[in-house]
Amino acid sequence: MPMRKRLRNPLKLARAHGKVILRNAYLLPVVARSYFRLLVLRKPTLRGVEFAITYRCQCRCSHCLKDTLIDAGRAELNPAEIGRAVRGMANVGLLFCNLTGGEALLRQDFYEIVGACRPRKLFVTLASNGKDVDRAKVRRLKAAGIRMVTFSLDSAEATAHDKGRGCDGVFADVVTGVEACRAEGIPVFINAIATHENVSSGDLNALTRLVAGWDALLTINLPYLVGSWHGRTDLLLDEDEMARVREIMELPHVRWEGSSNYLTEGCPAGTEKVYVTPYGDVMPCAAIHASYGNVREEPFETIYLRMRRTPIFCGANGPCLTGGNRRFQCEALPEINRLAYEGKDPRKGVEVLERLRREDYEKR
Repeated sequence: MPMRKRLRNPLKLARAHGKVILRNAYLLPVVARSYFRLLVLRKPTLRGVEFAITYRCQCRCSHCLKDTLIDAGRAELNPAEIGRAVRGMANVGLLFCNLTGGEALLRQDFYEIVGACRPRKLFVTLASNGKDVDRAKVRRLKAAGIRMVTFSLDSAEATAHDKGRGCDGVFADVVTGVEACRAEGIPVFINAIATHENVSSGDLNALTRLVAGWDALLTINLPYLVGSWHGRTDLLLDEDEMARVREIMELPHVRWEGSSNYLTEGCPAGTEKVYVTPYGDVMPCAAIHASYGNVREEPFETIYLRMRRTPIFCGANGPCLTGGNRRFQCEALPEINRLAYEGKDPRKGVEVLERLRREDYEKR
């Protein structure tokens, strides 16, 4: 998101974190330890992980991030391996673990994985496309320890959303899932991608109103030129469209990924947040396909500290690197993608990241 790095406004910080902590008092010791690590010990501190536990999915989204990362020759992490990685993350401050995919619920051992993620100590959440998420399933999710569910929804119109997701009826499934979560008292987030179409038509504004009516929070993402959208610079929003998105971002129930950081509002990739593939590769985020190591081969803490020594990940950047930083999008990202996709070796992208000068990307 096109925002400069800045110290968090105390009221905005309270709004971003307060409800979660009040509803989940067990998190207080974890939050206190994280701030102590960050402010007193001055050590790199992880806030969250997007943990993709499978790349299998019922949808065929036009913008899919994971298609180019699928490797049928590699096995998915098992619950014990996931649990070991999460314990390592907790050692460097982990607060929340978002189980995603693909469609995470397609894992037959999904509930065993939830247990391995320490739901009594951490804030464990689910990101879902909404397929088959009915009230009975929501009850089971809640009993297992899922504290929040995020659904993907890019349009307030069923036809447009289903078309973009390549899956008939998925809009209706999301509505059913939202209603089930509300009935069972599980908070809901909605993830949306701002596009030329939904910004210019006013559809994104309509979606914002729909989400407000659900008493949910809307996370707006910008087009990421990775995966199926690799190289699609024609999808980047122009200045007028970005101005409209910024207006929407001022609404109290709308956020972007960098608005939940501990101290500074800015891109959390590789700093407060990381992404882990189903095969164990640790990446700065779901849209930067460069692996700093694999949790099957070495402890997560070792991988994370290696990542944090990269100059560009020494602190929160201003805009989202892959969504709102034109220089990163047009210069660094294409080379990272080429190295990851052509050779099926995401480790090579780290070489590109290590060459970047932090000051060249901080405020663009």
